[in-house]
Amino acid sequence: MNEVLGMIKNFIEGRIDPVEFSVMLPDILIQKYDEMLNDNKELTELLNDNLPEICAEYETGMDSKEFINAVQEEYDKALKFT
Repeated sequence: MNEVLGMIKNFIEGRIDPVEFSVMLPDILIQKYDEMLNDNKELTELLNDNLPEICAEYETGMDSKEFINAVQEEYDKALKFT
């Protein structure tokens, strides 16, 4: 769980390229799903509900600033579950 949240934080802080992040995050959410579900069901569901769609929207033309803001909004929601 901390790995995923750390990755999101690094992206928001500009340490990960938006294109790279939009590809990597959905894959990590799939790979770590069972482990994350055991750690924190609510947080896992929140992250999997919207972030893959936000990443897909970026890949189909969403502006980078809009993408970062959308991810930031989900990250802020996620922190409430930690």
